[in-house]
Amino acid sequence: MAIKETGMHESHAKDSYRDELQTELERKYKEYYWGCMGWSLRYHLCLFGSIIASTLSASLLKLDAFKQSAHQNDYSAALAILAAILVAITGAGRFNVKWRANRVSRSLTEQLRIDLLDPNANLAEIRNKLKETIKRHDEAIVGPE
Repeated sequence: MAIKETGMHESHAKDSYRDELQTELERKYKEYYWGCMGWSLRYHLCLFGSIIASTLSASLLKLDAFKQSAHQNDYSAALAILAAILVAITGAGRFNVKWRANRVSRSLTEQLRIDLLDPNANLAEIRNKLKETIKRHDEAIVGPE
C-alpha cells in the first residue's frame, strides 16, 4: 500500500508541477504578446509618422496652394522637427529591437505551450527552454554594453 501511495503522490506532484509550468508559460506568453503589440505600435507610429511629417514638410514648401500662407515656412519647419524627433525617439528607444525581441520570445513561448500539450512531454526540458527564452529576451532588450 505504501508503494501505491508514493506513486500517487509522485503523480500528483508531477501534475502540480505541470500546472505551475503551464501557468508560467501562459504568463510569459501574455507578457511577450503585449510587449510585441506595444513595441510594434510605438515603432511603426514613429517610423511612419516621421515619413508622413517629412513628406508634408517638403510638400508645404513646394505646393502653390500654401505659397500665400504667412506661416508656410513655420509649418514646414515644425513638421521637419517632428520628423526628426520621431526618428530620434525610435532610434534611442530601440523600439524595433524591443518589438523583435518580444516577437521572437512570444513565438518560442508559444512553441513551448504546444510542447506542454503532449502528456509525455519532458517538463524539465520545457522549463530549461523557457529559462533560455527569458535569458535571450533580456539580452536582446538590454543589448550590448
